[in-house]
Amino acid sequence: MPRVDLSDRFIATLKPKEIAADYFDSKARGLNLRVTPTGVKAWSVMFTSPRDGKRPRFSLGTYPATPLAKARTLAIEARGHVEAGTDPRDLDRGSMAGGPMTVATLAEAYLEKHASGLRSRDEIARKMRSDVLPVIGGMKITEVRRGDIHRVLDPIKDRGSPASAMKVHADIRAMFHWAVKRGLLDMNPAAGMDEGGASKARKRG
Repeated sequence: MPRVDLSDRFIATLKPKEIAADYFDSKARGLNLRVTPTGVKAWSVMFTSPRDGKRPRFSLGTYPATPLAKARTLAIEARGHVEAGTDPRDLDRGSMAGGPMTVATLAEAYLEKHASGLRSRDEIARKMRSDVLPVIGGMKITEVRRGDIHRVLDPIKDRGSPASAMKVHADIRAMFHWAVKRGLLDMNPAAGMDEGGASKARKRG
Protein backbone atom coordinates (compact mmCIF):
# COMPACT_ATOMS: atom_id res chain seq x y z
CA MET A 1 0.00 0.00 0.00
CA PRO A 2 1.27 3.54 -0.75
CA ARG A 3 2.75 5.40 2.21
CA VAL A 4 2.44 9.05 3.15
CA ASP A 5 4.80 11.34 5.04
CA LEU A 6 2.24 12.12 7.73
CA SER A 7 2.40 15.50 9.46
CA ASP A 8 0.01 17.50 11.60
CA ARG A 9 -0.52 19.90 8.72
CA PHE A 10 -1.34 17.05 6.33
CA ILE A 11 -3.69 15.37 8.84
CA ALA A 12 -5.54 18.66 9.38
CA THR A 13 -6.38 18.77 5.65
CA LEU A 14 -7.97 15.30 5.61
CA LYS A 15 -11.73 15.40 5.18
CA PRO A 16 -14.22 12.53 5.62
CA LYS A 17 -15.37 10.69 2.52
CA GLU A 18 -18.28 8.35 1.83
CA ILE A 19 -16.08 5.38 2.70
CA ALA A 20 -13.23 5.12 5.20
CA ALA A 21 -9.84 6.25 3.85
CA ASP A 22 -6.53 4.79 5.08
CA TYR A 23 -3.19 6.61 5.17
CA PHE A 24 -0.07 4.61 6.01
CA ASP A 25 2.87 6.42 7.58
CA SER A 26 6.19 6.37 5.73
CA LYS A 27 8.22 6.66 8.94
CA ALA A 28 6.67 4.15 11.36
CA ARG A 29 6.14 0.81 9.61
CA GLY A 30 2.58 -0.44 9.85
CA LEU A 31 1.18 2.78 11.33
CA ASN A 32 -2.14 3.69 9.77
CA LEU A 33 -4.47 6.66 10.10
CA ARG A 34 -8.06 5.87 9.14
CA VAL A 35 -10.46 8.74 8.46
CA THR A 36 -14.03 7.46 8.82
CA PRO A 37 -17.13 8.82 7.07
CA THR A 38 -18.14 10.40 10.39
CA GLY A 39 -14.89 12.40 10.55
CA VAL A 40 -13.14 10.37 13.25
CA LYS A 41 -9.39 10.01 12.68
CA ALA A 42 -8.24 6.74 14.27
CA TRP A 43 -4.74 5.32 14.62
CA SER A 44 -3.86 1.65 14.29
CA VAL A 45 -0.85 -0.48 13.55
CA MET A 46 -0.90 -3.51 11.25
CA PHE A 47 1.46 -6.43 11.78
CA THR A 48 1.86 -10.15 11.18
CA SER A 49 0.81 -11.88 14.38
CA PRO A 50 3.38 -14.29 15.84
CA ARG A 51 0.39 -16.10 17.35
CA ASP A 52 -1.49 -17.15 14.21
CA GLY A 53 0.26 -15.53 11.22
CA LYS A 54 -2.72 -13.28 10.45
CA ARG A 55 -2.56 -9.54 9.69
CA PRO A 56 -4.68 -7.82 12.36
CA ARG A 57 -5.27 -4.12 12.94
CA PHE A 58 -4.42 -2.99 16.50
CA SER A 59 -6.06 0.24 17.69
CA LEU A 60 -3.78 2.97 19.07
CA GLY A 61 -6.36 5.69 19.81
CA THR A 62 -7.77 8.68 17.95
CA TYR A 63 -6.29 11.91 16.65
CA PRO A 64 -5.75 14.53 18.09
CA ALA A 65 -6.23 12.88 21.52
CA THR A 66 -3.31 10.66 20.51
CA PRO A 67 -0.93 12.98 18.59
CA LEU A 68 1.20 11.87 15.66
CA ALA A 69 4.43 11.56 17.69
CA LYS A 70 2.70 9.41 20.31
CA ALA A 71 1.10 7.21 17.65
CA ARG A 72 4.50 6.60 16.05
CA THR A 73 5.96 5.68 19.43
CA LEU A 74 3.11 3.25 20.14
CA ALA A 75 3.47 1.69 16.69
CA ILE A 76 7.21 1.15 17.22
CA GLU A 77 6.53 -0.36 20.65
CA ALA A 78 3.89 -2.67 19.20
CA ARG A 79 6.22 -3.91 16.48
CA GLY A 80 8.92 -4.43 19.11
CA HIS A 81 6.58 -6.81 20.91
CA VAL A 82 5.90 -8.62 17.64
CA GLU A 83 9.61 -9.07 16.96
CA ALA A 84 9.97 -10.44 20.49
CA GLY A 85 7.28 -13.02 19.70
CA THR A 86 4.32 -11.39 21.49
CA ASP A 87 1.05 -10.37 19.87
CA PRO A 88 0.21 -6.81 21.08
CA ARG A 89 -3.42 -7.91 21.42
CA ASP A 90 -2.34 -10.17 24.27
CA LEU A 91 -1.03 -7.19 26.25
CA ASP A 92 -2.90 -4.63 28.36
CA ARG A 93 -4.79 -2.65 25.73
CA GLY A 94 -5.07 0.36 28.02
CA SER A 95 -1.32 0.77 28.35
CA MET A 96 -0.72 0.17 24.64
CA ALA A 97 -3.39 2.54 23.41
CA GLY A 98 -2.49 5.33 25.78
CA GLY A 99 -5.61 5.13 27.95
CA PRO A 100 -9.27 4.13 28.08
CA MET A 101 -11.80 4.71 25.31
CA THR A 102 -12.47 8.30 24.29
CA VAL A 103 -15.82 9.83 23.32
CA ALA A 104 -14.65 9.95 19.69
CA THR A 105 -13.87 6.23 19.70
CA LEU A 106 -17.17 5.45 21.40
CA ALA A 107 -19.07 7.55 18.85
CA GLU A 108 -17.47 5.67 15.98
CA ALA A 109 -18.31 2.29 17.53
CA TYR A 110 -21.87 3.42 18.28
CA LEU A 111 -22.43 4.64 14.72
CA GLU A 112 -21.01 1.49 13.17
CA LYS A 113 -22.47 -1.17 15.49
CA HIS A 114 -25.79 0.33 16.57
CA ALA A 115 -26.86 3.36 14.57
CA SER A 116 -25.90 1.89 11.18
CA GLY A 117 -29.39 0.43 10.83
CA LEU A 118 -31.21 3.63 11.78
CA ARG A 119 -32.70 5.93 9.17
CA SER A 120 -31.35 8.88 11.15
CA ARG A 121 -27.80 7.51 11.16
CA ASP A 122 -26.38 10.17 8.81
CA GLU A 123 -28.04 12.96 10.78
CA ILE A 124 -26.71 11.56 14.07
CA ALA A 125 -23.22 11.34 12.56
CA ARG A 126 -23.44 14.93 11.33
CA LYS A 127 -24.45 16.24 14.75
CA MET A 128 -21.74 14.22 16.47
CA ARG A 129 -19.10 15.53 14.08
CA SER A 130 -20.20 19.18 14.20
CA ASP A 131 -21.43 19.66 17.77
CA VAL A 132 -20.19 16.88 20.07
CA LEU A 133 -16.74 15.66 19.06
CA PRO A 134 -15.11 19.11 18.73
CA VAL A 135 -15.99 19.74 22.39
CA ILE A 136 -15.60 16.40 24.20
CA GLY A 137 -14.31 13.99 21.55
CA GLY A 138 -10.89 13.71 23.16
CA MET A 139 -12.24 13.04 26.67
CA LYS A 140 -12.12 9.58 28.22
CA ILE A 141 -15.68 8.28 28.46
CA THR A 142 -15.16 7.48 32.14
CA GLU A 143 -14.42 11.15 32.88
CA VAL A 144 -17.44 12.75 31.16
CA ARG A 145 -19.78 14.51 33.58
CA ARG A 146 -23.02 16.50 33.24
CA GLY A 147 -21.02 19.71 33.07
CA ASP A 148 -19.32 18.42 29.93
CA ILE A 149 -22.70 17.66 28.37
CA HIS A 150 -23.70 21.26 29.11
CA ARG A 151 -20.52 22.45 27.37
CA VAL A 152 -21.81 20.73 24.23
CA LEU A 153 -25.41 21.92 24.51
CA ASP A 154 -25.00 25.52 25.70
CA PRO A 155 -23.42 26.83 22.45
CA ILE A 156 -26.29 25.26 20.48
CA LYS A 157 -28.84 27.00 22.68
CA ASP A 158 -26.88 30.27 22.51
CA ARG A 159 -27.18 30.31 18.74
CA GLY A 160 -30.96 30.11 19.12
CA SER A 161 -31.49 26.42 18.41
CA PRO A 162 -33.09 24.87 21.53
CA ALA A 163 -34.76 22.17 19.44
CA SER A 164 -31.38 21.14 18.02
CA ALA A 165 -29.95 21.08 21.55
CA MET A 166 -32.73 18.68 22.57
CA LYS A 167 -31.95 16.36 19.66
CA VAL A 168 -28.19 16.42 20.33
CA HIS A 169 -28.81 15.68 23.99
CA ALA A 170 -31.04 12.74 23.04
CA ASP A 171 -28.31 11.37 20.76
CA ILE A 172 -25.63 11.74 23.46
CA ARG A 173 -27.86 10.07 26.03
CA ALA A 174 -28.64 7.19 23.66
CA MET A 175 -24.95 6.69 22.87
CA PHE A 176 -23.92 6.55 26.52
CA HIS A 177 -26.89 4.28 27.32
CA TRP A 178 -25.57 1.91 24.64
CA ALA A 179 -22.12 2.08 26.25
CA VAL A 180 -23.60 1.17 29.65
CA LYS A 181 -25.45 -1.82 28.16
CA ARG A 182 -22.21 -3.05 26.59
CA GLY A 183 -20.33 -2.74 29.89
CA LEU A 184 -18.11 0.12 28.76
CA LEU A 185 -19.49 2.44 31.45
CA ASP A 186 -21.12 2.00 34.85
CA MET A 187 -23.47 4.95 34.50
CA ASN A 188 -24.82 7.32 31.85
CA PRO A 189 -23.54 10.89 32.40
CA ALA A 190 -26.36 12.29 30.25
CA ALA A 191 -29.11 10.61 32.28
CA GLY A 192 -31.20 12.62 34.74
CA MET A 193 -31.21 15.68 32.51
CA ASP A 194 -34.19 17.27 30.77
CA GLU A 195 -34.41 17.07 26.99
CA GLY A 196 -32.94 20.53 26.75
CA GLY A 197 -29.92 19.51 28.83
CA ALA A 198 -30.96 21.05 32.15
CA SER A 199 -30.44 18.89 35.21
CA LYS A 200 -33.72 17.78 36.76
CA ALA A 201 -34.50 19.37 40.12
CA ARG A 202 -34.75 17.01 43.03
CA LYS A 203 -38.15 16.67 44.63
CA ARG A 204 -38.31 17.85 48.17
CA GLY A 205 -40.01 15.57 50.60
